[in-house]
Amino acid sequence: MLSPLKQGLPIVPEKLPMISSPAFIAPMVLFTGDCQSCLYTNRWCREQLKLDAAAFSASPLMSWIHPDDQRVVQGMLDGKLNFSQARCRDKSGNWLDFTWRSRSLKGELFILGTLTHENDFPDQSLNLEADPNQPRLKEILSMMARVVENKNPGMRCSILLLDDNQEYIATGAGPSLPTKYNEMVEGLNIGPAVGSCGTAAFWNVPVVVENIFEDPLWAALRPAAEVAGVSSCWSNPITTLDGKVLGAMALYSNSPSTPEKHHLDGLAIAARMVGMAVERERLETQLRQAAKMEALGVLAGGVAHDFNNLLTAIMGNAELAMLQLEGNEKAGHMLHEIADACMKATELCNQMLAYAGRGSLRREHFDCNREIRELGELLRAAVSKKAQVIYDLDDRQPGVMGDHSQLRQIIMNLITNASEALGNLEGSITIQTDITELDGPQQESVLPSRGQFTVIKVSDTGCGMDEETISRIFDPFFTTKNNGRGLGLAAVQGIVQSHKGLITLDSAPGKGTTFTILLPFAPKVDVEQLADPALETSYGPQCVLVADDEDMVRSVYRGILRCGDYAVLEAVDGAQALDIFRKKHQDIACVLLDFSMPKLDGLEVFREMRKIDPGVKVILTSGYAESRFAAELKEAGFSRVMQKPVKMKEMLASLSEVIGSGQES
Repeated sequence: MLSPLKQGLPIVPEKLPMISSPAFIAPMVLFTGDCQSCLYTNRWCREQLKLDAAAFSASPLMSWIHPDDQRVVQGMLDGKLNFSQARCRDKSGNWLDFTWRSRSLKGELFILGTLTHENDFPDQSLNLEADPNQPRLKEILSMMARVVENKNPGMRCSILLLDDNQEYIATGAGPSLPTKYNEMVEGLNIGPAVGSCGTAAFWNVPVVVENIFEDPLWAALRPAAEVAGVSSCWSNPITTLDGKVLGAMALYSNSPSTPEKHHLDGLAIAARMVGMAVERERLETQLRQAAKMEALGVLAGGVAHDFNNLLTAIMGNAELAMLQLEGNEKAGHMLHEIADACMKATELCNQMLAYAGRGSLRREHFDCNREIRELGELLRAAVSKKAQVIYDLDDRQPGVMGDHSQLRQIIMNLITNASEALGNLEGSITIQTDITELDGPQQESVLPSRGQFTVIKVSDTGCGMDEETISRIFDPFFTTKNNGRGLGLAAVQGIVQSHKGLITLDSAPGKGTTFTILLPFAPKVDVEQLADPALETSYGPQCVLVADDEDMVRSVYRGILRCGDYAVLEAVDGAQALDIFRKKHQDIACVLLDFSMPKLDGLEVFREMRKIDPGVKVILTSGYAESRFAAELKEAGFSRVMQKPVKMKEMLASLSEVIGSGQES
């Protein structure tokens, strides 16, 4: 059965010769990318084509390929295909259907040809997320290897799994093989012609080596074979259910030997079972990690709730004290510092929630140039004295709509990381902004939208990163710092993605590092239009019902509302709030309702209040930042949702707008 790549190609109708070797062992031939030299042919390929190794080495690959099929092989050489079918000529001039695979290793292309079978499919290797050092998995692999050995008396079995990047053997099991042999194999780089398992894993095809001490695939590994006392090795790829390569499974014999069909069929079945076991174990690992993250999120949410209630009391009282001490410049400055410290503590809380996946975004305009300059001044003490900080900021005033504290965190992390990359050496940190237009189809795979994007670039001339570090730099808990915890760049990536943006990295050892962030552009807003209203703005002696189970929060709200000339009713839980509203809803202009309260929560209270008065004005406040509730709260119909702590001017402005909108209607 021919690949779709061969459909439409003329097929020569001559009768094919009988296969003299076992049909269950694939004849294979391996060429380098220039197709001028043959690296390897197995015995069955030479028998099938009635050729010896010297004949292949004497002629380039194209000389063996049917003229009508050479275009698909050329497509592989040009990097356009990695799998095709093309007919190969034998010594008698007959044409046999061969399946061809191509793969690159360290910039060099290799092409493997195998006699076509109906079940041939393209190589589907992938980057595997794995936990190769997990003891439980090793125990499972050892047990399965012994099961296979029991089915094949006199033979020994090994199971070898690849690393995350599919470059080398990371772990495995060979319970009946010498420990020294297993140690020699672990860490071995796979490749187009590296032993039985390394070749099988690289090409995702079974590989049979009858005589290790004569077969060129084992030329570099014969010392390991001597340690193990083995002379033949039959290997089968280990794959996931959808054909993605995890590693290879092998059977070894102490003497040169050729497998029977039942040997290779059994090995293939066992390899598939191993693949399923590995998939299941790693899925369980991912689920355990997800459970840990969920627990972290719950913990972060609880801490944030209690912490934000405390900050509400501290900041609110500081702001009220400023009003009482108006004219006392020294005391006013101290109180202002307290309020600012509260907001910074709130930002820290929100960063923890963002990392745990429970953050909510406050959308406001973020002036990138202004924030970068302010943070540069703030971080001056943290940046190395030998570092020159260079600003290259676009005068078109690039901006973003998003969460102010989270966007500031991005810039702070990237600047401090750049400084640490310089260490105690002289160098430069360059911070750039730009506005760019992205409208090409190539952007669709990496960005959720097209149009104008604000660009933020932070570059340093520091030590740079190697490929292994780059591949893990955004992983949670990965860090290159001795005392670090690895949350910074993982959080940065999460924030960028939550703002519908993209972060990329360009780095090399000794070449420095550049982080580039693209975020949807938002034009500068008119600051005058966003100015806080005067505190005295109100609509007369309106009554506000405050429902919150924290005494200190109610006390602060009471003081703020009286500054805005509002009458205040108070409730200590949801049930009391609902009872007061039933009795006095005609006198209540707005309800200031906490989300989390005893007896009835804010959402339950709101629904009952709407049954009493469908037009009730309710501002929901919360110490949480639960993004998972955002859609539900928006659909519920609250007049506004505000996260604690709320600044005094912000609260009074919100009340004026909410109550005022009701009066105007």
